Amino acid sequence: MEKRYKHIAFLVIPNATLLDITGPYEAFSLAIQCLKSYHKDTTYVLHTLSLDRNRIVKTSSGLCLQCEGSIKSLNYPIDTLFIPGIPESLEDMVDPKTLSWIKQQSMQVRRICSICTGAFILAEASILDNRKVTTHWKLCHKLANDYPSLDVDSESIFIKDGHVYTSAGVSSGIDLALALIEEDFGRTLALEVARELVVYLKRPGNQAQFSVTLKHQDSDYKPIQNIKDWLLEHLKEK
Repeated sequence: MEKRYKHIAFLVIPNATLLDITGPYEAFSLAIQCLKSYHKDTTYVLHTLSLDRNRIVKTSSGLCLQCEGSIKSLNYPIDTLFIPGIPESLEDMVDPKTLSWIKQQSMQVRRICSICTGAFILAEASILDNRKVTTHWKLCHKLANDYPSLDVDSESIFIKDGHVYTSAGVSSGIDLALALIEEDFGRTLALEVARELVVYLKRPGNQAQFSVTLKHQDSDYKPIQNIKDWLLEHLKEK
């Protein structure tokens, strides 16, 4: 039986947040491993793309990623395109030619996704016009002010509007990847990948970005913190 492939491409922008790329990349990588045992006729192929022929790209943490190829050497149809965020200046994050390439791809791919401030890049490329979107909770107000045509939701972990997906800060890229895996291959595979990642909970897209649990873990007094931890582990007990 001949294999069919869904090409998942990550655009590695200079100074991008490393986890925006590696988080969802690892989720899809684990999905590929799981799919081998399922004997599916369709699987993923993962790609990392630089903006030019210099394939070594420095991320915001200082760690460099060596990309497989560049947007100038693309020779396969992208199924899902991921755009990461940049933690520093949101202005002039990518040049007009790159924005044009992203815009063109958005009209060809099955899905286009942003992680964190990658939403600003999609907005600048006029991909998010009149759509419901999200980004990191600290920057939702700025996104709404800078791009008034957007319906910005500051609560959701990720949002799907048509074939465009936007997600909140950093680790939410893993949540989005799990949701996409579930779309493609079902909940069983998505949960298996989540277990492999040791993700505590496969969060739905409409879960609040700002965790109530984390908010109440701010006590420095060890006995009180121990009580809180114990309560969370024994909520079903009388």
